[in-house]
Amino acid sequence: VMTSGSGSPAAGDWQGIIFDVASDLGASLIKGLHLSFAEYGFDGISGLPQINASRFINCRVAGIRCRSARSDVLIENSFFDSCASGLLVQDNNVNVSLTSNQVIRCVYGIVCRDNKYSVVERNKIGFSGISGLDVGNTGITSIVRYNIVGWGSTGTGLICRGNDEIRRNT
Repeated sequence: VMTSGSGSPAAGDWQGIIFDVASDLGASLIKGLHLSFAEYGFDGISGLPQINASRFINCRVAGIRCRSARSDVLIENSFFDSCASGLLVQDNNVNVSLTSNQVIRCVYGIVCRDNKYSVVERNKIGFSGISGLDVGNTGITSIVRYNIVGWGSTGTGLICRGNDEIRRNT
């Protein structure tokens, strides 16, 4: 468990965990982490290790932000609650897989844009402020499927901006 040390914790109390350009991502695995009240849960400046079965709650900017990854990105079976963006995964020139995550009460649920190739599947997203799922990837084989996107305050469940194949979402 990693959280704020404040007596009255608030989103953004601490920076969160940063994986910078010198991080050995292949030697790392994140599993079973409970992280809350950070600016970013994880900020992957040039990628992230594999993330599985973790919880990110009350992160001010994003539960997870990943950009310019130098190795494949896999985020699965994780839970995001009350963050500005649950997952903010953009501008990666590698394979991105966001699978079986649950994202609730975030302003933006999952933002997955401008990646070379992405698979966004079997996620559950609900109670979003602006949009539940915002995709727009460059690869023509990127896939967005089997996601369940609930209502949000604006009524926008899915925004499509790129070359993604969108099918069998509810």
